[in-house]
Amino acid sequence: MGERKILIVGGGISHESCTFVKRFIPGRWRGFSQDALNFHRGKRTNLGGMIDVCDKEGVELIPTVYGSPDSNGRVLNKSYYNMLNSLLEGIEKNLPVDGVLLWLHGGGATEDEDDLEGHVIEQVRKIVGPNIPVVTPLDMHANIGPKMMKHGTFFCGYDTYPHIDGYERSAEVTQLLIDTIRGKIHPTIAYAQPNMIITPVMQKTGYHPMKTVIEKAHQIEAEPGVLSATVSAGYPYADVPYPGVTMMVVTNGDPELAQRKADELSRFCWDLRHDFLARVVPMDRALDMALAEPEGPVVLTDQADNPGGGPPQDGTIALKAMLDRGITSACVAVMRDSEAVALAIEAGVGNSVTMKIGGKTDLWSGEPLEVTGTVRRVSDGKYVPKGPMGRGMTSDMGKTIVLNIKGIDVILTEKSQQATDLVLYRSLGLEPTDYKILLVKSCVHYRAAHEPIAKKIIEIDLPGWHGTRLAAFPWTKVKRPVWPLDVEALGISELMKI
Repeated sequence: MGERKILIVGGGISHESCTFVKRFIPGRWRGFSQDALNFHRGKRTNLGGMIDVCDKEGVELIPTVYGSPDSNGRVLNKSYYNMLNSLLEGIEKNLPVDGVLLWLHGGGATEDEDDLEGHVIEQVRKIVGPNIPVVTPLDMHANIGPKMMKHGTFFCGYDTYPHIDGYERSAEVTQLLIDTIRGKIHPTIAYAQPNMIITPVMQKTGYHPMKTVIEKAHQIEAEPGVLSATVSAGYPYADVPYPGVTMMVVTNGDPELAQRKADELSRFCWDLRHDFLARVVPMDRALDMALAEPEGPVVLTDQADNPGGGPPQDGTIALKAMLDRGITSACVAVMRDSEAVALAIEAGVGNSVTMKIGGKTDLWSGEPLEVTGTVRRVSDGKYVPKGPMGRGMTSDMGKTIVLNIKGIDVILTEKSQQATDLVLYRSLGLEPTDYKILLVKSCVHYRAAHEPIAKKIIEIDLPGWHGTRLAAFPWTKVKRPVWPLDVEALGISELMKI
């Protein structure tokens, strides 16, 4: 008789919750069905990585459900428990299984739960018992709490920001899970937290200092007995007990080695803390720098209004500054305003329309801006990325229009969408390399597509719930002291004089 086929049940809930945004959002879940497995098989997605490894190893992956609300405020309790109960019921009805392979983000929170992922894993553990391994890949912006570490078996986090290794990390955690079930390895995990919060604009892994920390993690991974090392940069726009950096190391049956290496990685990151202070440019100075460049495109980034981290993507401060300076040959990608989209569609392509755009959700990022422009394009907002992020997966911005305002093309959409692929522009008949300035509402993910074409990238200092001035946020729950919010308590106040 042959070896019994291993059964792994999969599903999850993924959300990044900006708790400072006082908007609760409904969640949604969709069937994680056999059709989904067939669709993702062979694709460079998280689920594709899980499926490919299971297929290669002759393991059956049993689908349940997967919930993924848009990034925003906390998830409504009712929506969360609808998703959670569907997940738990799917797992329970397929017992007995050999392992649980979840797909969690790490930065989620509900109305009552500061640690969404820890709560999910805790509830799964109650169903499967203490001996079945429960694992998940994690986003690089995961906020790690004790509940996750207590109830999860091990985790593998992304190594890249922009996140272009979701397939690889999902494949890695799946392979380790299968090896664990077969008794080839006996994983133990430890973690360490250096009391640091890092603004995402300084988390980009292609540059020092985060690049240096990731390289250190890879050195540790290459050491005997170490199975995996994760640098979780954290999601700092959540007022939860620990929204900061976490180092996790998984070893083969050696908990002391795991803790020693996690501590080593934590100290290494802490020693680079000065280098993690954000260096961003005031708006007027950014425009001076952009105009001084002989060629474009120059990419200006409004990371404070980055929808991937919760903000509404309808801030107007940067656009107003560009209009006030008489900037032309520029494109804004993108601004979400469903009301403006409807009015522009009603006006029709080629016609002029006067209306207020943006500033309709959060006045911190600017008031509604009254403009008169010409409607250049109307689109259904759907396109298929060709770059390293989301390649082959349809993106949907909802109804989308291009409004030309005094030489500036503003992409207005019904839904939030980061410009992570140049096909976004080209699907609207716009060529991004033709512009002198591209104003992008994104923090780091835009780099995957824009770095190859940008003559210069300038990160702007603007207000918003994804901005760099973390000390100005109304913290109430974070464990203190923490760098850089409490410099005097940490004995390094002289740094603030720089």
